[in-house]
Amino acid sequence: MEKQEKILEELKSDVLEIIEKELESASAIIGINIGTAEGTKIASIFKKDIKMTTGEVTAANSSLVFLSSKMLRDSLNQEVSYNLIIGKDKIVLSILAENITMITYLNRELAELEGLDSYINRLQRLALKVSAIIETSDILKEEIFKGLKRAIPNTLVLAIITKDGLPIKIQSTMPEPILSAMV
Repeated sequence: MEKQEKILEELKSDVLEIIEKELESASAIIGINIGTAEGTKIASIFKKDIKMTTGEVTAANSSLVFLSSKMLRDSLNQEVSYNLIIGKDKIVLSILAENITMITYLNRELAELEGLDSYINRLQRLALKVSAIIETSDILKEEIFKGLKRAIPNTLVLAIITKDGLPIKIQSTMPEPILSAMV
């Protein structure tokens, strides 16, 4: 565990530097949270406090991206690039890159004044940059999912879920209808 903690700390400082610059240069961004697809928090910065912990935000974002990805892939045969949730005052932009999930909270009024598409493009580029940093690190080798698959290679289903029961990531070697019937 110490090795993974050291890797996370090094990554966190590299990633924090990048997202701090983004936060300073964009007035509409309230906060950014970056984690792995498996729900491990890497870095998080918020200008204002939020009600959820950053770990909960990471897990919820991973779950949201997993569910929307699954729905798009299974129903429309498309990959998800981002989720956009627009509220009365805030916008939540959730981006899925190769190795990370990134959730960004935006001030709706400022983002719409400056152009929401420009924020989406800007944050997608940021996600790709951070994903490249993660890809070149050793953290992907240390993810719990990979360790479990190595430890129990003949497992039919591996699932990581939040404490609320929402799926973060599920991998199965059997067809989904059979799996659903068993559950």
